[in-house]
Order: sequence, then structure tokens, then C-alpha cells
Amino acid sequence: CRANHYGPDCAETCECHNSSQCDRRSGRCSCLHGWIGLSCREGGPPSLNYGNSNRGDTQHEKSL
Repeated sequence: CRANHYGPDCAETCECHNSSQCDRRSGRCSCLHGWIGLSCREGGPPSLNYGNSNRGDTQHEKSL
């Protein structure tokens, strides 16, 4: 199968995003860099906003 195609006779098309890879047998996307979801459109890499976190991990942020 060519890139972004899968299934019998490679007739199905994958809808993978954000540099994810399509499994040429199942059509599932292998998400990279923190992306999630069926087509790797949700989530994303962690943001690098130091000091703007409301998670309570300020001790970790100060050590960076």
C-alpha cells in the first residue's frame, strides 16, 4: 500500500494528522509527540509555558 492507504487492495484511506503514521493493515494512526485520538488531532505536545501552570508543580518549574 502507498502512504495513507490500507485494507484490501489498499482501497481505504487513512486520516492521520500531525506526522502520525498509518498502519497499512488496520488503518489505525500511530500518534507522535503527545497527540491522541483516532486521527491524532487531539492533545498535542506539552506546552512550555513556565510559571503559568495551575497544576501545583511550581517547585518543578523553578528548578528548570
